[in-house]
Amino acid sequence: ESVSSKWLSKGIAYLRIKQFQGDTDSEFYKIVKKLQKEQPINGVVLDLRNNPWGVLQAAVGVVDTFIDK
Repeated sequence: ESVSSKWLSKGIAYLRIKQFQGDTDSEFYKIVKKLQKEQPINGVVLDLRNNPWGVLQAAVGVVDTFIDK
């Protein structure tokens, strides 16, 4: 599991990516969709601290969650 999440306050989601692995982008997308079902997301804290990077395509997929193609 490379992505974890929690609510910091109403509408503010905290998402932590520990490392970009082959499935990190799909895992991230699923977590964002799950959080959106719980309540609207008004802001995101994306924590990449101590992330040793990894699969570039997974990082691109995470960005695609926020940006229209």
